[in-house]
Amino acid sequence: MILQFVIGQYVPTVLVHGLGEQASDYVHIQANILKMYPEMLVLPIEIGNGKVDSYFKSIPEQVSEMAVIISNNPQLARGFNLICHSQGSIICRTYVEQYNQPKVNRMILLAGPNAGYFCGTISKCPGIGNMPRLDKLVDDIIYSDFIQTNIGPSGIWKSPYNFQSYQQGSQTLAVIDNELIVNSTYRANIQALDKLILVGSPDDDQIVPWQSQFFDFWAANSDSKIEKLKDQIIYKQDKIGLRNLDERGDLIMISVNGFNHVAYYKEENQEWMSQNVYQWLNQKGL
Repeated sequence: MILQFVIGQYVPTVLVHGLGEQASDYVHIQANILKMYPEMLVLPIEIGNGKVDSYFKSIPEQVSEMAVIISNNPQLARGFNLICHSQGSIICRTYVEQYNQPKVNRMILLAGPNAGYFCGTISKCPGIGNMPRLDKLVDDIIYSDFIQTNIGPSGIWKSPYNFQSYQQGSQTLAVIDNELIVNSTYRANIQALDKLILVGSPDDDQIVPWQSQFFDFWAANSDSKIEKLKDQIIYKQDKIGLRNLDERGDLIMISVNGFNHVAYYKEENQEWMSQNVYQWLNQKGL
């Protein structure tokens, strides 16, 4: 589904929704970007039936549908910027690593579970709390082919207690993080970004740990201790190009207090978004 857009001379911007969301949720983002850049093409896309398919289609399948939508739009042929929210952040990174034709110039990830998602043993799961027995059951089934193929968020579950099962069974995050098989194209495509901008909040009420928004994650065999990005193998060995971006000054991290998970597309927060996020879209031509 393609919503209204405006043709202009700025680099186009594509908006990608998150879990349980749809393209129309981004009406305030679209309107306020156009307020700043009236001639810009701003294109919110919906992958299938967003509210349903974001749960019940695998992330690889959602990425494939996104790639078709983008490739079928001639106005994106010369490249575009991305703003992606929540699970959409993983969908967008997968697109960049595995497709990237047309090419993404700048990628902005809002409240993304960028390093993965895990809760329950010590950390609290949103709306549930601790579940030390249930989380072990989840680990036993979540990396099965059936679950990975039919439940979208399963591709993001990253157990610090069963890391080998994650590496071998995850059909999304372990793949795009180059966990077992290093695909140099994935790294090259991330390095080809002009900028990667991570936006998140310590007050996010859905992402666990909240630091995953900035590629930090639980340390091995723990869901109480955080391992910073720069201490992880993915950074030290530059498995996906994050270190390259960082050393160039093109890995930008923006933290905002007081934002819950969906605050980024709410009307009352658009002034902050304009000042801190949409300013990165001020590019003309590619």
